[in-house]
Amino acid sequence: MIHAQTVDFLIEVMVSFFERQQSQKEAINALPLYPNEQIMWDESLVPSINYTGEGCLALPKLNLQFLTLHDYFLRNVNLFRLESTYEIREDIQEAVPHLLAYINNEGEPAFRGWSRMTVPVKEFKITEVEQPNIGEVKPAAVTAEVTFSISSYKSQISAEEAANATVQQRLVVGAIISGVQPGLSMVVGPPGTGKTDTAVLVLNVLYHNCPSQRTLIITHSNQDLNDLSDKIMQGEQELASDLDFSSHGRVNAMLVRRLELFSEVERLARSLRLPEDVGYTCETAGYFWLLHVYSRWEQFLAACTAEQDNPTIVQDKFPFKEFFSDTPQPVFTGQSFGKDMRSAKGCFRHLKTMFQELEECRAIELLKSTVDRSNYLITKHAKIVAMTCTHAALKRKDFLQRQEDGYARLKRCILIGDHHQLPPVVKNMAFQKYSHMDQSLFTRFVRLGIPYIELNAQGRARLYNWRYRELGDLPYVKENAVFHKANA
Repeated sequence: MIHAQTVDFLIEVMVSFFERQQSQKEAINALPLYPNEQIMWDESLVPSINYTGEGCLALPKLNLQFLTLHDYFLRNVNLFRLESTYEIREDIQEAVPHLLAYINNEGEPAFRGWSRMTVPVKEFKITEVEQPNIGEVKPAAVTAEVTFSISSYKSQISAEEAANATVQQRLVVGAIISGVQPGLSMVVGPPGTGKTDTAVLVLNVLYHNCPSQRTLIITHSNQDLNDLSDKIMQGEQELASDLDFSSHGRVNAMLVRRLELFSEVERLARSLRLPEDVGYTCETAGYFWLLHVYSRWEQFLAACTAEQDNPTIVQDKFPFKEFFSDTPQPVFTGQSFGKDMRSAKGCFRHLKTMFQELEECRAIELLKSTVDRSNYLITKHAKIVAMTCTHAALKRKDFLQRQEDGYARLKRCILIGDHHQLPPVVKNMAFQKYSHMDQSLFTRFVRLGIPYIELNAQGRARLYNWRYRELGDLPYVKENAVFHKANA
């Protein structure tokens, strides 16, 4: 006789055996961004000792040789989470003592101390918890309100501005040729050698010669992103405007453009003596195009084909003359059938482009939330998407899409930087010296001997030659008197 507990146990064993197991990738993506109290104060996971390089620690190491690239990235993820935990813990340990917290007579927490950029929270409440998405266990979104006062902040805020000189050199051509090829390309650029300009030139070539491909730009900081965006717009005259090129800015620009096109559709309907409500939605505009615009164009072509010997047939039969009455006149001369037909086809191309733009706006019209609209534009329309590495880490699951055969559509990867500058900041000495977490992937590739192109002419200062091999100066660095004076 089988007891009930035995049956439950057997059912649990069968379910555990046949259920879909969570992959390691899914488990990593499900990890929270911030550590909990248990991990933060566990000395066995995040040691706080001043490690000197002697002895062994229970930590993964980032040496030059690993079995797979997956192993390297997995160790990076684990070490990065521990390093972030350590930095958060250090910040808390540094800030809390300065606050001199105590419980006042009303039983509420109060502070006698001071810490820069720290203000007490007056109120905190969770206003909304959305249901989890299908297949997930965590809430889709949690909205909270935090109330605090910034009246104690100082009004003076300092800002630093950096200038990046524009340089051209022969190795840039080699960097561009390498960058547009499939696979991995690396460009090492000392300070002032034109890394940003090289990136812009590579983007320009890819944008104009590979229109069906999309490019993702990831930079270290917002300042680098702004410099890159400014130089891209300087090279593209059609982008030299005051429009907002953020995702929300592009949505707003598309909505404004949609209204402008609607007004043109209404004007076209008036010129054809039809009701103006055809420009109410993108869908109604599409029906108007098929029933009234394209049908008239087909009738016009049939009439012109039958009377090609008549030089005034285009001028007499063109159905949209009133709509184009505000264009430079005369549109048609009535003297040459071929010339007038070319003008008529040009006018029709304008109408066709107008309705094609409205068709592109149809999804924006159907999607109601700003997030969905932004995601649609990024997915379907954007040819160049730029962001910082921090945002890329947060949105890492959304970038590399795989085809049905399981292969990623990534065609090329271009790494442009300088492994002598700005190494990863690792505050925990154990992670830095024992695990070698202060070695970036870029540095790792250089040490492994992966071929790279090094820009060797700088135009910023006279102080970098000792640090780089064969680094020379641009002519104006040698000729300009300001580079020959002592710093003042």
